[in-house]
Amino acid sequence: MLQVTRFLASLALLCLALGAQAEQTTFTEGKDYTLLATPLPSGVAPVSMFFYYGCRTCYQLAEPMAAWSAEQKIPLGLVPAHTETGLVDAARLYHTLAALGQIEHYRAGYILFQSQQHKAQGEDRVNEFLDEIGQDREQFWAAWQSDAVNQRLAGSLELTRLAGISSTPAFIVHGRYKVELAVIENVDQLFELLEYLAKEKTAAPPPSA
Repeated sequence: MLQVTRFLASLALLCLALGAQAEQTTFTEGKDYTLLATPLPSGVAPVSMFFYYGCRTCYQLAEPMAAWSAEQKIPLGLVPAHTETGLVDAARLYHTLAALGQIEHYRAGYILFQSQQHKAQGEDRVNEFLDEIGQDREQFWAAWQSDAVNQRLAGSLELTRLAGISSTPAFIVHGRYKVELAVIENVDQLFELLEYLAKEKTAAPPPSA
């Protein structure tokens, strides 16, 4: 009788554990994520991370997000969030690095914006940063105002607008499912939700002709 009681107790605990696990992997639209009224244009990455160089949480998530993307084999796109007049220099820095083939140094932009190790300000501060990553100053500033960078900037502005980004970091999965950090309790839950949306949900349909 004692063995049966122990078995039933173990079974009950197992059911509770499975129930808790199932609860953790159940996500609800409107609570854990929202559906964009208008999907982002085709061609965006399966998961897009909207970020700002002055955002400390974005900086803290940069490396874990890259590792998660590689481990799960889910491509991650980076979109600097900005408006026409706000956060523009940070977005332009990212796009300039990308245009010059220096995107591997994009994370150093967080240090430029957040760290006190650069005492200079303005252009001198950026020049110190360029020296650290081995980027030619003249080449950088020529690209800074180039048509290629302005086009990239217009693109990220439009994506920020379409996605309705008001705070960073924020994530858009398959161009239509929006995840904001305000509803996330921890990093594990964020990864679990992004993986669920990336693998279980479908991409946005192409616009009708």
